[in-house]
Amino acid sequence: MHDHAVIPTSRERKLYQGVRCNALKIALPYGWAETIVESFELTAVPRAPAWLVGATNLNGRIVPVIDLSLLRITDDVSLARRSTAAQENRRLLVGALDRDGVKERIALIFNGLPQQLEEQVDDASAVAVPSLIEGFVEVASGERYGKVNVERLFSELSTAIEKSQ
Repeated sequence: MHDHAVIPTSRERKLYQGVRCNALKIALPYGWAETIVESFELTAVPRAPAWLVGATNLNGRIVPVIDLSLLRITDDVSLARRSTAAQENRRLLVGALDRDGVKERIALIFNGLPQQLEEQVDDASAVAVPSLIEGFVEVASGERYGKVNVERLFSELSTAIEKSQ
């Protein structure tokens, strides 16, 4: 008779919402997004950085609209060159970050439809890279979506806006 020990693993299932921002494919933590907006009007923001494509009124709240493909969030220069302002099938993914009890919202402009991404994560092998992308979620077709660190994204956007004023 042989005894077989069960070795516990620290694997968990993580869900992401995958969207395309022009040529950039990003994965945001599932549950971060509050809503998807199909139809919206943009108001220009004077002297704003190129990635701040405007602001929109959502239920009485003015929300900045960000095009992440214009914000350098990876070191992939070829990706930045391939990104162009696509006008078809544009939607907004609106999400919030709770900072000291105050919800700060942004709207990310994206193309097409979002998709649910699932990743099996081994916490021991998680590695953070020095950018807003903390690794990748790969889907069955082989496509890779960059996982965005939402807290770092908000911090970087705030810093960039302060520097531009």
